[in-house]
Amino acid sequence: PIHPKNLWLHEDPKGHAEVDDIYRGNIKRLQQRGTWTPPAYPVEGAKYKGGPDNPQDAYEAIKDLWKPWDKD
Repeated sequence: PIHPKNLWLHEDPKGHAEVDDIYRGNIKRLQQRGTWTPPAYPVEGAKYKGGPDNPQDAYEAIKDLWKPWDKD
């Protein structure tokens, strides 16, 4: 299999960083099988970099993304 089955059947879903490792392993397996060819130029790609620990801070950070379109 490419993706492990029933990952969260007996435990809670993992966070972004742990899931990122699972997806990168899936990509490596596809490369080893010859199903997917990596780009000609190596790039790190998108990666989860963490965020605020406090939910209110996270909410404020997300709201800031909309400031360029805020009409108030």
